[in-house]
Amino acid sequence: MFKEALRKMWVILPMATLALGVVAYALSKTNQDAKVAKTGFTVVQKRITIMAGATPKVDWVSVRASQSNGNFVEKRTDASGKVIYLGFNHEGQFLAQYNGDTKLVPVSNYNAEASGYSEAALQTDSRLRKGNPNEWVQGEKCYVLRIKEDEDGGYEDFYFSPKFNFPLGIIRKGGGNEQSMITVSIAYGEPDLALFQGLPVHLPIEPRPVR
Repeated sequence: MFKEALRKMWVILPMATLALGVVAYALSKTNQDAKVAKTGFTVVQKRITIMAGATPKVDWVSVRASQSNGNFVEKRTDASGKVIYLGFNHEGQFLAQYNGDTKLVPVSNYNAEASGYSEAALQTDSRLRKGNPNEWVQGEKCYVLRIKEDEDGGYEDFYFSPKFNFPLGIIRKGGGNEQSMITVSIAYGEPDLALFQGLPVHLPIEPRPVR
């Protein structure tokens, strides 16, 4: 009986060790993912429009800064230096100011833990671009979703990284014209606090306009 018990122990021990190893890896992976999700960053993007036969035009430049605690602010500035869009998190609400209006509109409740598009979801998305589904944007692996495709060759591609809940790139082509939103730079770490100062939290909040 003793020998039988000893034999079973030698079978069970490796299995238990393996199970502990799997659990330890899962916890380590979860902690790594959590650290990535809680890292502050500043992303600079710009939108470029190319009309057939015309010189490319920069429509706006956007600076999106997110703190490790989930607070964020995004400012879009046109070629003349005017702020044409301001979105930020305040008291758990995602608020936006359009075209310098003297009011704010609530976009949605903001969840700092929201992961956006997970890698598993992107890998199995039916809209994943055929042939070349992955591209690298400023060092980040992106999954390219072809949201729209026309018979005349026009299309809309969105570039998503699992690390962000907004696209790192958008390309729209059709009728000989092209509009691209590209990421110019990504800097990790706590963003400049100056970006969070002077936000118009005193403005009245009105319902989102119906389009």
